[in-house]
Amino acid sequence: MTHSPPNPPLPKWIFFLTDAVLLGAAWYIASRSPGPLSATSVFAITACVIAGAIIGTIPLVIHYEREKNETLDDRQRALEALARTVATSAEQISIAASGLHEIAELAQRNLRKAEQLPATLETKIGEFQSLLANAQADEREELKKELAQVRASESDRLEAIADKVDHAAAELTKLEAAASKHLAAAQAAIARAPEALAAATTAALAEIDSKLAARAAAPPPPPPAPPAEEVPEEEAANAKKIEPVVPSSTSPFNGSIVATEAPPAAESPAPAAPESPAPVATESPAPAAPPAGEPKPVRKRAPRKPKPVEPAAPALSLGIEEPAAPAAPADEFSQSAPEEPAGTIAEVIEKVISSDGATRLLVTAYIGIGNRLFIRGDGPGLSWDKGVPLQFVSIGKWRWETADATAPVKFKLFKNDESECTALGAQSLEPGHQQEITATF
Repeated sequence: MTHSPPNPPLPKWIFFLTDAVLLGAAWYIASRSPGPLSATSVFAITACVIAGAIIGTIPLVIHYEREKNETLDDRQRALEALARTVATSAEQISIAASGLHEIAELAQRNLRKAEQLPATLETKIGEFQSLLANAQADEREELKKELAQVRASESDRLEAIADKVDHAAAELTKLEAAASKHLAAAQAAIARAPEALAAATTAALAEIDSKLAARAAAPPPPPPAPPAEEVPEEEAANAKKIEPVVPSSTSPFNGSIVATEAPPAAESPAPAAPESPAPVATESPAPAAPPAGEPKPVRKRAPRKPKPVEPAAPALSLGIEEPAAPAAPADEFSQSAPEEPAGTIAEVIEKVISSDGATRLLVTAYIGIGNRLFIRGDGPGLSWDKGVPLQFVSIGKWRWETADATAPVKFKLFKNDESECTALGAQSLEPGHQQEITATF
């Protein structure tokens, strides 16, 4: 509801000025009229005073009326605002009532659903239990299949190992039989060796005696003319080795017999026999020349003492050739690492399932004191940008392990997190396995 703007108020000073003028006129009439005052003067003075009083009261009445009207307008406006508020509240109450109806309907629907909830939960629980049972059955079947595959592979591996063990046992039996046969032959040859040695020694001594007798029967040669002394041929003959005479019926004798020096047959050196080898002369310092006209004295040379000869154990060759042992295949029964061509590196040494279920890497790398081995890759705690140091186990042995691997771990090895092991390159480590490798930088 709209209201017209209020009229501007009438100024009060006009009424007060008119009242003052009337009172002034009354005073003027009273002061100018001769006394006693006439009825006309009294009437004029009374009229002026009454008119002034009435005019002076008019602004007060107007002000009162204005204030009363304003108060009534304020009350009317308040009542209108209250009416609007009541109308709005009524609308809100109606909206709330309709909302309460909707809430009641929703509550009833929720109550009905809550009553149906146990049955729904039982149905869902039954479905979940059936799915769980199916999943467990599938998992059991998969586990049974994997177990059967593992058992088949292990049985094949064990059969192969058993075959290799049987083959090795057969080879060892053959080697044992051959060794027994060679041992019997060696014992027989050793039993015949003393007789053959005695016969060879007797023949050698007989030959030495015959040669000594021939040298003793030969006439002494004339004294040597040259000034330089010659080494007696006897010493060279005595230093000669006499080869043993071994009968053809016995096994070959590979030992050596050293003949001792025989005593000299005469003071002067004996001439060499025709069948004896050429004498060996040793140079000696030339003696001082004798004065002219005097014959050169013949110097006698004392026989040398024989050097003590330590008896050496004769190296007897029995003539038995040991058969070459068959080369064992390079497998897990070999006690030495298989030979590798030059320039290659043994990468993976062993790859087994770890006993504790952890994924473990053992590295053999001799990288020098003060250096460390790092690993980069794709796995738990690893990245291709920054390496993780391996744990030092012992000299040349390093280890890295994790219990969080669920997929194959791809990795590379670095020395001091700078130099990559290009010999190995990128490797893969299966989860739950223990792998040993050798790295060379």
